[in-house]
Amino acid sequence: MKNSNNLTKFDTSLQKFNSIHLRDQEQQESWQEISRKIAEDKKRSSTPFLTFALSAVAMIGLAIVALTTFQGYFNKQAENPKVVVEEDHEEEKVQENDAFLLEDPTKENIEAMLLEREVARFEWAHGEESVAFVDEVENSGPVMIWHVGEKSAKVVPGLAENIGTSFIWSPDDSKVLVRSGTSIVSSGVVVDAASVENIGALTFVMGPVWSPDSEFIAFGQMDSEVTPVVATEIDGVGLSVYHVKSGGVISLIPADEENYYIPSVWEEELNYFDISFETSERVEKAMDVSFLYGESSGEDVGAPLNTYHVFAPFDIGPVHNWEEDMEFFAVESTNYVVGMGTVAAAATVFRLYEVNDAKDEVRLIRMSGPEPEAFMSLLEKENWVDEVATQLLETGVEKDELFFAYDASVAEELVNVNGEAMWLYPVQVGKDTFYFKRGEGLWAKHFANDRVMNLYMEEQFVYRNYLP
Repeated sequence: MKNSNNLTKFDTSLQKFNSIHLRDQEQQESWQEISRKIAEDKKRSSTPFLTFALSAVAMIGLAIVALTTFQGYFNKQAENPKVVVEEDHEEEKVQENDAFLLEDPTKENIEAMLLEREVARFEWAHGEESVAFVDEVENSGPVMIWHVGEKSAKVVPGLAENIGTSFIWSPDDSKVLVRSGTSIVSSGVVVDAASVENIGALTFVMGPVWSPDSEFIAFGQMDSEVTPVVATEIDGVGLSVYHVKSGGVISLIPADEENYYIPSVWEEELNYFDISFETSERVEKAMDVSFLYGESSGEDVGAPLNTYHVFAPFDIGPVHNWEEDMEFFAVESTNYVVGMGTVAAAATVFRLYEVNDAKDEVRLIRMSGPEPEAFMSLLEKENWVDEVATQLLETGVEKDELFFAYDASVAEELVNVNGEAMWLYPVQVGKDTFYFKRGEGLWAKHFANDRVMNLYMEEQFVYRNYLP
């Protein structure tokens, strides 16, 4: 009966989620209900669905109070991370807080000090070796992490207490998501527990869920371009995954007008709720997300040049000096390939590539000079590809630069390409990295060579589908 009552309250909360208009008395009652639920939460059943139901009640209740002072928050700006982060926090160093100092920093002594200082919001890691908390004695007190065995707590640079601050530890306790905002729409900053540094940020709807290996966070992602069929305080919500290392996002289910999607439990499969905007009816579903882990090193990819479509045409940008487009033309009965395109929107450039006999490496061996007219005149000939290749061999600027090489010991990487996490195969070219996508060819280049560093003072990244 208790489970049934909880589910009934969850249904009611979902209906309120679509239309929230409460009086002050109802707000106070909501706060009381939340407090009671938080206390019960410590003793709750391990049943995944009940866990979600109780958590959802608390989240919806928090939103009821916060919505009266945060009207308009849920529009377009909800797509961008909003956290209390001081400017230039990246240059700040992790500092110890002398107000939280113990000579014998056991777990019991640390918790006793937190309770003595009336710290209401703290969360121990699963192994109870670290605790994240906010010093609420101060106005907008700092976010801190205290490791058992260390005499003082460490302040997370640039983060301060905000409305609804809470903590969600990763399964392996290596990271903690510092959440701020309402229980419906929140921002989160990912903090590395060991270094106590910010390593990522995202905005999500309702509750996020860590992957079992602590590398991903599943979350409901707002899409301002999608309007629900009924009036709500949010836009459409799709199901996405945030990759902590790259900072990129992978869309699993796009937002639509009829339903919204919220993760619930991530074990071998990712469980999520498909919820109707109109009726609040929910269906729990599971998704196989093994594809998130891409190719493991040593996998047989067959013919690498074909697998990665190395000679597919590409157009990458947007950094002007490294904007580049290229098409490729094989020279019959040889290992040569002619490339023709432009760099930095300048004159046409011609290149000659050579494929090794093993068909797993491609090198740039010749390139046209600053005056390409001699090559342009050859384009009118029927066998122009052969003619251009011959001209490059005879008069082109000699080069010996790697373009592609396959090594079975090198695995694909999740790379952040303009906010999207994408599995790409890395090819190290000196200090630079060329990234190839299966079946699609060269997708991005990361430049860190001396010329780039001297010109820009920082590394540069160019990629496909850029906006000029």
